[in-house]
Amino acid sequence: AGVVLRDGLTNLDLEASLAFQLKVRDGLSEARKLAENVTQAMQKASVRPPASAPPGVRPMDVTFDHPLQKVWATLNDMPGPYPQPMLLNQFNTVQRMIGQADQKIGKDAVDRYTDLMKDLAALQAEFKTIGV
Repeated sequence: AGVVLRDGLTNLDLEASLAFQLKVRDGLSEARKLAENVTQAMQKASVRPPASAPPGVRPMDVTFDHPLQKVWATLNDMPGPYPQPMLLNQFNTVQRMIGQADQKIGKDAVDRYTDLMKDLAALQAEFKTIGV
């Protein structure tokens, strides 16, 4: 099981933690790259970022003028007094959660990362279908 270092952690736990932290970092990097590509496509197509969602309305329930705005709003927190944390913000939250100390990675973090990666893959596919 590896050498016990402290607080019941083994070197294998720390190696698994580091490997997971790198996966989360790479996922966040992919999401940021997609956000950059979407922003560039919007600028090229003269599409403005969407206006803020009305209070109490989720960004995914807003009707957008252009499909790029929907992808943008799924990645980025929309402006407004109470923005809903979207994909980039959620990746940052997982990264903060697992990077606070030497610790075993919890099931919640792994499950959340898995869901975020599925959402990211779906957004990447949606962006490709827009064809800009």
